[in-house]
Amino acid sequence: MPVTLEDGTGAPYLTPGYLFRLEIAPLRSDGSWPTPPSFASEITAGSGEAGACFILDETDTAAFDYRLSYQWRVLAQAPGASPATLVGGPAEVQDGPLWPTEGI
Repeated sequence: MPVTLEDGTGAPYLTPGYLFRLEIAPLRSDGSWPTPPSFASEITAGSGEAGACFILDETDTAAFDYRLSYQWRVLAQAPGASPATLVGGPAEVQDGPLWPTEGI
């Protein structure tokens, strides 16, 4: 999932040293964010970068329950500043646990 920042003209906004954090958590009816989230990953942007790209694999998502609804958000923290939420939204787990195939 790429997250790119742009300035008012649409040009990339360089973010060297920014900390980006992806969080995924079960959806709550009251809209609050659970702490700690079910999943979290942090990336520090390098020189010349204008954002971050998060890659999740099946070991990252194996603990999610396909019967629940989840939400996600990306936070950004500029060097010396407080973290702020950039984007977020609903997330759905689309498959269940692996079924054993031996003996079938």
